[in-house]
Amino acid sequence: MEKINITLKEDQNCSILYGNMTIEIYPYMSLNNKLEIIGSYVDTLFKGNDIGDNYITAEYILMLSVIDKCTNININDSDIIGHPSFSGLWESIKSNIKNYSEFRNELDKIVELKQKDKSVSAELNRIVYKISGFINELSKMDLSENGIKQLLETYGELTSNIDDLNKTLGNNKRGKTKKNVQ
Repeated sequence: MEKINITLKEDQNCSILYGNMTIEIYPYMSLNNKLEIIGSYVDTLFKGNDIGDNYITAEYILMLSVIDKCTNININDSDIIGHPSFSGLWESIKSNIKNYSEFRNELDKIVELKQKDKSVSAELNRIVYKISGFINELSKMDLSENGIKQLLETYGELTSNIDDLNKTLGNNKRGKTKKNVQ
């Protein structure tokens, strides 16, 4: 198959009026911008253990980053997020970035993967902790022939005591045989 060269036309910036100011909005988020914003968001969200505060902070960082990367607004000059009419401005900005919903889906998927990764990691840590405790206890045991014999006797006594307790409670499940069941 013969390859062809294509030229993609550059979309024009969108302009919106906000008060007496004209805000220019770049119509697409670049890959580099997406990666940078996602990195900041995930780092903030999973920092420490206070997921509620982290989520709110990560969302504000997301908004400010998108505004910084995709508009002509200087976010260093004012506290725009605290302003009561900010949500309307934010919605206007988001709706004029053509690949914002695609970006948000990518971000949500990455957060989901990170949560699963943290969950698996925590479970593996828990298992390793239990195994190391078991190995530690095993290293303290007398594994000589006599020690194993005593261990088996103790196990037999415990099993017998459990059977007696079950019989006393009317719960003869451990001692059932096929003959008893019929």
